[in-house]
Amino acid sequence: CLQCALLSLFDNGFDACAGREDASVTIDFRMSAGGSRLSLSVTDNGPGIPADMAELIFKRGCSTKGSTGMGLWLAQQAAGQLGGWVELRGSHPGRTTFVLEFVTHAHARSDDAMAV
Repeated sequence: CLQCALLSLFDNGFDACAGREDASVTIDFRMSAGGSRLSLSVTDNGPGIPADMAELIFKRGCSTKGSTGMGLWLAQQAAGQLGGWVELRGSHPGRTTFVLEFVTHAHARSDDAMAV
């Protein structure tokens, strides 16, 4: 579900900022010009993800914070159920961005109707 994916990304960002006096998690929603694709990005100002972990973070049980390692895996699974995906768009100390993207249902329905 969309809520599951977003909550997992929010929780991940909030966890990354834990203990920071200037903690910040921002959310950005973008729709493509034709309305066919929705992009939701979550950016935090935590410590970042080590480069050697970037390819592993979506694996079940993988964590850079000593947590369960389920959050990003669950976000990816939930996005996949919507026909979408989650990706790490960039990470360095002070700025990490994850993006959830998927094709909108309204666009998918209009494509189906055109195929008939």
